[in-house]
Amino acid sequence: MNSRPFDLDVRGLSCPEPVLRVKKILDIGLDKQLSIITDSRVSMENISRLARHAGFAFASEEQNGQFYLLLSKEV
Repeated sequence: MNSRPFDLDVRGLSCPEPVLRVKKILDIGLDKQLSIITDSRVSMENISRLARHAGFAFASEEQNGQFYLLLSKEV
């Protein structure tokens, strides 16, 4: 999952800023996928809740304290 460049890097940001940045992108409209990297488990969990509530599929992977997230439109 982490082999491609990320659309959004929210590492080092305190809540609620990561969720607000993701929400802004989702509100504008997401055509296919949004990849995100964060260094906070709390941010990962909050982004997961936002994505699922908004009807997006959510996948995550953790490596060395970094969380790689992928949001995509559910079919």
